Amino acid sequence: MFFLLFIIVSISEIYLLIKLFSMIGFLYTVGIIIFTGFVGIRLMKSQGRAIMARIQGSLAQGQMPTKAMVEGLLVLASGIFLVTPGIITDTVGFLLLVPPVRSLAASGLMNHFKNKFTIVHGSPLGVHGFGADNGVVDVEWEEEKPGK
Repeated sequence: MFFLLFIIVSISEIYLLIKLFSMIGFLYTVGIIIFTGFVGIRLMKSQGRAIMARIQGSLAQGQMPTKAMVEGLLVLASGIFLVTPGIITDTVGFLLLVPPVRSLAASGLMNHFKNKFTIVHGSPLGVHGFGADNGVVDVEWEEEKPGK
């Protein structure tokens, strides 16, 4: 599945870059690729700092910063998309840097994975947040079988 997606995205990126090259020329196309990479990295850094502040604030209040951590992973993914040359990857990367879009994507990912983990041993983490006892939660991954 991921291999097929990788092939489709790669072919689409090459096609779009050739189209852009034929419309505006080689130097402008390369300039756009470099410019979007630099702008994207700068935006990624600022968004990453804001998310780190949210995570630290949640931890200071004794709360688990789950959504902020997922958003942090999405900011990291946006950076990977932005340094990858291409129009589609740049678009996805910039969209993930827009806070409402990123929040929606984080919620969707959290809902997707919500029922995929099972708590094996109880822990005060689920009730009281992070405490001085540093409770441990063991989880087991279970693939959901089609048709279940």
